[in-house]
Formats: sequence, structure tokens, C-alpha cells
Amino acid sequence: MNAKDIKRITDQIQRDAELGLGEKIVICLNRTQEAMLEDACLLIPGGGVQEIFWETFSDGDRADEAVIRMSEDGDALVAFHESRPSSRDHRPNGIRVHHEELDFPCVVFCNSGEEPLTVDGKWLAPGEYTAVQEVDVNSPEVQKFFEAYIKSPEVIKGIEEARRSYAEKRKGQI
Repeated sequence: MNAKDIKRITDQIQRDAELGLGEKIVICLNRTQEAMLEDACLLIPGGGVQEIFWETFSDGDRADEAVIRMSEDGDALVAFHESRPSSRDHRPNGIRVHHEELDFPCVVFCNSGEEPLTVDGKWLAPGEYTAVQEVDVNSPEVQKFFEAYIKSPEVIKGIEEARRSYAEKRKGQI
């Protein structure tokens, strides 16, 4: 991709309040490219863009795959493969993210091509993007949610029932 297109895409993503302020990996997808991967970069808070390493793998019997790394020989941060072919044109509709291998807090997939495509089944028109964000269990928002959940009447009732059941089983063993 050319620098002007990347700048336009990253500026739009940077202004998206729902994506937060931290670093983001931006992956540009295009149905005409191998593994649908056109380009990838690291978006740094404040608008900086840093190159990131990526490679695609093609095996005639399997769907094309792509891997994104921080350094050329580093661990995979994001991996995905092409989804199954469409019944209309027999080409893959989009990609499936390998969530079990996702090792970055926020990854933004952008359709930089001229045809619609899917990311985990969600359709993206040209120019649209979607984010895959992993929840940080140590964040204040998540901690607040867990605290409220543990104090909820349903959870307290479940704990009381488990204690009662345990006490009855213990009493039966004595």
C-alpha cells in the first residue's frame, strides 16, 4: 500500500474512541492478495506508524495463511487464514482469526481492497474496519465488573448452595 492510504486509514482508526489509546496492529486486507494480506503496521499512540513484519503461507491443499510479527524472527502476534470459498465465485469470502494465538491487545482489520470481505464472518465493505481486542483482566473496568458479579444475588445464592451441599456430604461421611 502507498503511504497516503496507510496514513488515511491510521488517522481514522486513531480517532476511533472505542479502540482506546494504546498501540494497535493495523492489518490491511484485500481479496486480490495472497492470504488476503495487503499490508500491516503498528500504530503507536500519538499517530506514529511503525513497520511490522508479516508473511504469508500458501499450500495447495489448505487455505492460505498469514502471520504478523513484531520482528522478523519474533513470535507470532496475529495469525489468520482464508475462510472457505463462497458458493458464488468459489473464492474465499474473507479470513478467520486464530484467536488462540492472538497475542496483542488490539488488532484492527481494515478492508483496503475494492470488494467486500469477512473477518470472522463479519462483512466489511471497502474502507471499513473491525477490531479484535483482548480484554485485560487487570484493567479497572474488568476488575469492577468481576467485583459486581461476585456480589450479585445469583452468585451469592450459588455459593450458599455449594456450601450447604458440601456440609451435607461431609455430615454423611462422619
